[in-house]
Amino acid sequence: RARFLRMARDLLPAGDDRRAATAARLAVALACALRFDDAVAAALEAAAEADPGTAAPLLAEVATVLATAGSNRHAWQLAPAGLAAGGADPVTRASLVLLDLDRREAADPEHPGIPLDLPGRRAALRVLHEAGRLTGRGDLARYAVAAVHGRRDRVPPAAAADPTVAAFVLGEYAAAAPRFAAEADAAQERGRLAWAVYCRAGAARCLVALGELAAGRAELDRTRELVARLPGLQLGWQLLHHQGAEDALVCVLDEGWAERRAAFAPWVAPAPERHWGSAAIDSIAARIEARSGNARAALALLARPVRALHQAPAWAPNHGRMACESAEVLWLLDRRDHLAVVESALREKALPADVRFPMTDARLALARVCALDGRRDEARRWFDAARAVLDAQGARPLRAVVDHDEALMHLRAGDAAAARDPAERAAAAFRRIGMPGWLRRLDAARTPGPPAAGRV
Repeated sequence: RARFLRMARDLLPAGDDRRAATAARLAVALACALRFDDAVAAALEAAAEADPGTAAPLLAEVATVLATAGSNRHAWQLAPAGLAAGGADPVTRASLVLLDLDRREAADPEHPGIPLDLPGRRAALRVLHEAGRLTGRGDLARYAVAAVHGRRDRVPPAAAADPTVAAFVLGEYAAAAPRFAAEADAAQERGRLAWAVYCRAGAARCLVALGELAAGRAELDRTRELVARLPGLQLGWQLLHHQGAEDALVCVLDEGWAERRAAFAPWVAPAPERHWGSAAIDSIAARIEARSGNARAALALLARPVRALHQAPAWAPNHGRMACESAEVLWLLDRRDHLAVVESALREKALPADVRFPMTDARLALARVCALDGRRDEARRWFDAARAVLDAQGARPLRAVVDHDEALMHLRAGDAAAARDPAERAAAAFRRIGMPGWLRRLDAARTPGPPAAGRV
């Protein structure tokens, strides 16, 4: 398609009104084909030939396609030109403002690696949300819904029609999984393979979070097949969601951490295009290191997430998840480093907002924090609160982990009698779901011996 559009553009004489529109269609086609540099060049050429009133919308459209196709960095290149063109309608301007804010934050070496509450950001998100322009925009959709409504319980039910919002804001995994799968099928039929990767990974992650491991593995297999067809995607955000789905399965199995560590390593390396998510990436890497028994590496990786928890608002993408991941790292290592900051982020931001994410829960995270601080009675109350939420979600693997962690709290305190019932419930659930690593972890906790190798 791009080849024919290029031929059509080249055949049109300079000054022909159709030339700019054809160049714009060419830019979109090149972006969909993952030819990002060529798409930027074609978009800028089209804008230069367009009427003043159409240049900004043209650049915003191509930038949106670039971001959706997997390259924020290329989308950012069009934002300054689009804003400079002037005359943009509110929706177009909002799209360009968000891209430009991301571009500026990525260039700031002191930035904590998570979107901050900068002037203009929430207003732009609100404009796009109210205009209905966020369907099919992945992370931007959940980010906008959280920013506009502030709390999970204020999100209107209609927003759950977007599977990203259903899964990664509302925690409605059973509803989100088939919607993701349907969107993936439609995307593949239209040749939007990068978006299909995102949707397949979303379906897989939801199924795994529900304990539907066979179905989750099947979706992961389909996701891997798509990824193999997209070498040009490199480390785009769709592949980060694929990594997230793989990670969810490993979290449930509690097996394969060495392979997970190696697969995730490229994402930890600094890169401007994923700077907005670097704090969350570090928190995931820290949890992987902790699960692998590498305590010093895990604690070192917590530095940026802890800073981001302090500076960013609760509606920033992955803020609540990052608080849960940070608490899990400390829990795994039986450490109190940064405990006050993590507890404050949970109590003052994550819990009131209650933005939910597969394989995490703010109540479980707070229970872990309280247990680390020796407040067993308070931890029990938060373990019970986590059970109620996870039962309602049908999130069986994490629900089983709640029982495991309550048992572990009692065992660490030397109270084997109090640990007996939750340990037995956890073991039964691990067997039903198929969580072999967790069974071994539980057996090790119940077997007296020296401290775990991961502790420092």
